[in-house]
Amino acid sequence: AEVVSRAALGARDRLEGPCVVEEPAATTLVLPGQRLHVDDLGNLVIEEAGRRPGPRRTPETVPEGCPR
Repeated sequence: AEVVSRAALGARDRLEGPCVVEEPAATTLVLPGQRLHVDDLGNLVIEEAGRRPGPRRTPETVPEGCPR
């Protein structure tokens, strides 16, 4: 798997798994079938490839019968 320095990543950068992102205090593993992107605040966001993030669910928006 590709190993990337966290310091080399900037806002809106994207990586496909498998890869490893290393930084002094943490190591982030992106598995096959996942992708990572850096948001505008510099957070690493991992998603399943092929899925788009949906709206966040609050207790008011969770359908009846689903776990809250």
